[in-house]
Amino acid sequence: MYYRLENVTFVLLLLTIYPSYGSWLNLLIFYLLPDISALGFIFSKKIGEFSYNLTHTLILPTIILIFSINSHYLISLIIIWYLHIYIDRILGWNLFPRNKNRQLN
Repeated sequence: MYYRLENVTFVLLLLTIYPSYGSWLNLLIFYLLPDISALGFIFSKKIGEFSYNLTHTLILPTIILIFSINSHYLISLIIIWYLHIYIDRILGWNLFPRNKNRQLN
């Protein structure tokens, strides 16, 4: 329960600050961009899991954010990326390998 509450809190915070950096149209256009990484599954399960996990952890967008402080456009893309990650986690779509027996209530 606390895990989802924490993620919902971050989503609300990000949606509050997003209009200062980007347009809602960009949010709609770029929201699913991290899911392109799932194309790695075409090659193998191992590559698919690696590429998906790489784009669905907070590490990569945070590193990019550190170096993009002066770019409103990049910051807006990072916020969209964070939103995507947190909403996936709220829905229970976690990193691989996924344990089907684990509940995130």
